[in-house]
Amino acid sequence: MASATDPSRSEPGDAGRGGAAAMRYALPRFNLILDTVIVIAVAITSFVFLNRPLDMRCLVIIGASDRDIVTGFHGAEISQADGRPFRWTTAEATVRLPAHGTTDHLLALHLAAPTGAATSTLQLVAVNLNRTHLATLPVLPVPRVYRLLAPRHQIVIAGNDITLRTTTTRVPGDRRDLGVVAFAVTFAALNETVWLPPVQAAAVSSAALLILIALRMLDVGALRWIVVTLFAAISLSMRHSDLRFAQRWEALLLTVALVVTFALFAIVIRWWNGKHSASSIHDTQPSQSQATTRDVSVSALTSPPFHRSHSVFHLLL
Repeated sequence: MASATDPSRSEPGDAGRGGAAAMRYALPRFNLILDTVIVIAVAITSFVFLNRPLDMRCLVIIGASDRDIVTGFHGAEISQADGRPFRWTTAEATVRLPAHGTTDHLLALHLAAPTGAATSTLQLVAVNLNRTHLATLPVLPVPRVYRLLAPRHQIVIAGNDITLRTTTTRVPGDRRDLGVVAFAVTFAALNETVWLPPVQAAAVSSAALLILIALRMLDVGALRWIVVTLFAAISLSMRHSDLRFAQRWEALLLTVALVVTFALFAIVIRWWNGKHSASSIHDTQPSQSQATTRDVSVSALTSPPFHRSHSVFHLLL
């Protein structure tokens, strides 16, 4: 008589069931491996694309490229001597410039005092950086560049207000109250910001990872890989084409906000799934007890009748 466990007598369906079980086991592993590969690829691509030297210098031509960043100036004019644009300051004029890192900056002011001043040919100009006195410059009628050191503890990443305060005079033939002539302002970082590109690459990679986790918890299939790829491509293209520190910093803050949002989303999904699973288990417990009661009742009905002689027989034994 052949054994029930004889391999030679196994049914043809056993091999098919074994192959299906192997596929069910291999598919989650393949998805996990592909998720890991995508996250690693995003991290490497982010580091390569974002590891570029940023612009360390901002040049503003007063009267030409100063739209929406100057206040307290008169209208733009053109110098008759060399055709350069310029503006006259009032008693208080301000130029708002972005930071180029968290390091020390060099502030260069191209200024000139009015040549027709009645009081003196030398005019004092107090320079403030973000409402903090930086220096007082003796401005001469001859145009020249005045350079000042802006220490890092006075630098504001969101924006820096360069304020010029001076006395005003009136040039013959001009009824305006004129301060000094401003030709250009330069704001340059003295050292590179080496920490920003790696931090940005880590932020983009973390955001991609959390998106992948959230979509995986929602049982999203191959579509999650497309979503993560598009997110990484858009993020890197926007940051790769803009080398300004201020824009990179704002982009970093946006990416960190996305990381926090996706993390909270994943936590909420996990909490919701756990709560739903607990409620499902609680709902199935009464039905299981009822099924057990029914089984006992059925077995009691189908069992042979109990006779007193049976018990006596067992006692005799």
